Amino acid sequence: MEGFSAYLKDIGKYPLLNKNQEILLGRQVQAWVHGVNLTPREQKRGERAYHKLINCNLRLVVSIAKRYTNKCKRAEFFDLVQEGNMGLAHGIKKFDPERGYALSTYVYWWIRQSITRYLSTYDRVIRLPSHAVELLGKLRAWTPVFENAHGRKPTIEECAKYCKTSPVRMKEYIDKSNDAISLDAKVRCAEDNVALIDSVSCGTDVLEDVIWSIDVEKLDSSLSSLSERDRFIVEEVYGIGTGLPKTFQGVAKQLGISREKTRNLFHKVIRKLQIKHRI
Repeated sequence: MEGFSAYLKDIGKYPLLNKNQEILLGRQVQAWVHGVNLTPREQKRGERAYHKLINCNLRLVVSIAKRYTNKCKRAEFFDLVQEGNMGLAHGIKKFDPERGYALSTYVYWWIRQSITRYLSTYDRVIRLPSHAVELLGKLRAWTPVFENAHGRKPTIEECAKYCKTSPVRMKEYIDKSNDAISLDAKVRCAEDNVALIDSVSCGTDVLEDVIWSIDVEKLDSSLSSLSERDRFIVEEVYGIGTGLPKTFQGVAKQLGISREKTRNLFHKVIRKLQIKHRI
């Protein structure tokens, strides 16, 4: 948290912009992004305007990211901030100051989309499509309102109507909304709390079945195609071989590089593997 405190202190040095400043800088960014045969001076001016708009709105990203901390299961808060920063950077390039709305109003949706997509992809063991995550979030906020008004829980059909989707798809999303949990998790059984694995009735060793169901040879083959550093990052983050997953910060210390670079390398490797195996 010391590093994040230093980050908050650094971004607090950038002043907030008024509307006229946003419009002026936004025009320079648009001229830089869409310009043809720009002079070195125009190029430099556009880049400066782009980076200034980013730096002066980093506090907005932190504010938005805080709203999603209670939804995180595995992701760290700083990861949400970094994803939000990428959404901010993309939104600024798309911002058209001639339309009349404020920059913060426009980039809010890009920041929010970037964070929610990150959570739906990397914060769950069982991945859900990003639109399904947004739909379930909308449903969670609406359900208590419906219960207070009608004194009962909404039906699948009523949920589907509110979310503007079909009952079949709505039921599928709700059924798959619960993520995987550890077999060591405590569950209620009669009056005692016992581990989930102890409540499973099975004639064979559950863990043994899980282990043997993994295609070890395919996994090893995929990792062997990576460079030594990339393989090390993937193995440490997922705890392959040790069973003890590490954070990006922990892996970064071992490699002697920054946490952000470690995170970017990890996501780059994962995308490479996904494309290779068409996941």
